[in-house]
Amino acid sequence: MDQGGVFVILFKMVRYHQKKYPSYIPLHLEEVAGHFDVRRVFPTLPYSLHTEYSYGKRTFQSELIQKYPEIVRANQDGIPQLWKNEVWAESFAAFLVELTKNMPAPSVIEIHPPFHDYVGSMREFIEIYHLDLSMDGNFNPRDAFGSHDDSDHVYNTPRAWFMERYLNPHTKKWDGPDADYTPVFDDIPWMMVPEKKITVEDVKYVLSSHYQGTPYDPYAAYGDKSWKGAYRSIGVNRTDFLSVIQMRPDHKGDNGILQWIAFASNAFNVLVPFYTDVTTTPEYLSNTTGEVSTDNFYWASRMVAAMADASYKSSIFHIERYQEKVMAKGHALIHQYDALLAGETDETKQTQLREEANNKIAEMLKKETGATLHKVLFELSNQMKNAYSRSDA
Repeated sequence: MDQGGVFVILFKMVRYHQKKYPSYIPLHLEEVAGHFDVRRVFPTLPYSLHTEYSYGKRTFQSELIQKYPEIVRANQDGIPQLWKNEVWAESFAAFLVELTKNMPAPSVIEIHPPFHDYVGSMREFIEIYHLDLSMDGNFNPRDAFGSHDDSDHVYNTPRAWFMERYLNPHTKKWDGPDADYTPVFDDIPWMMVPEKKITVEDVKYVLSSHYQGTPYDPYAAYGDKSWKGAYRSIGVNRTDFLSVIQMRPDHKGDNGILQWIAFASNAFNVLVPFYTDVTTTPEYLSNTTGEVSTDNFYWASRMVAAMADASYKSSIFHIERYQEKVMAKGHALIHQYDALLAGETDETKQTQLREEANNKIAEMLKKETGATLHKVLFELSNQMKNAYSRSDA
């Protein structure tokens, strides 16, 4: 645009993914996108200035933008948040005029409202889609957003019941004929504050649940056998991988992040800690093959689980010792290397220490997993149908 010229900007309403711009949102600047720090405009293409969250953080670096405080003020937490008022629109128009000085003007500016602008609030979303099913106006999120299938009573609500029962054993009465909640209740609390701080071990226990300690345990050797396996366990047989990311704010930088890893059914596997921000992974974890092998953690875990399940009564104590030993030794090695990392300032050497720690943990893990595999194989072998000894005669 030549100096002194005039141009007209067409504001074009567009789709947000597959959603049309709602008719109840006024036709004005909701969000305009683009790089506010660029100096050049390429007017041969439709020019889009916008600030969608998916584009990540953007800051106003251009000296030009500093002349327009309303636009600068809209930059919050590194993401431009557009102001829906005339002052902002006037500032933005003036910014475009100066930005395109001595250049052809952009012909189209696309308006992409962020998703939350399609619905200004959760309350508005509920109202628009008629999700409040209450008779008295006391909104129940479970009624609005939860499923209500018959299968929930064997598949979902029992798992919620077990988790809340474990983390809040004294808050409610969970068992017996006068229980506050049972596995088939549809009004199990939407959320609860646990009675104590949750450890990694707690997470592992909950995700390994097969309703142990209840009449619904498929492995139970006591109680009313008709309830055995009535509900879908959390730690089912087809679980392939479990990862828990532990953020430790009391440790500096990358040294404070641990990734706990387990393979196979959670009822029989073990959760192991490893440092993140490394360039290599211990071979025992990385060399998983398509062929069954005892040389990697994945297949060894699958074999331990299958054998322990088939010989549960005689093998479960091996599993319990395996889990306790590996997690305890994992904690000890992490504690040891935390101290070494705290005394090291060189980032390259810190990475080397983290990788060294991971390799030592993997060596320990391979030894303990192999020993446990040997034990459960022995227990299962003793239960073979063709077992016989001279004393049986």
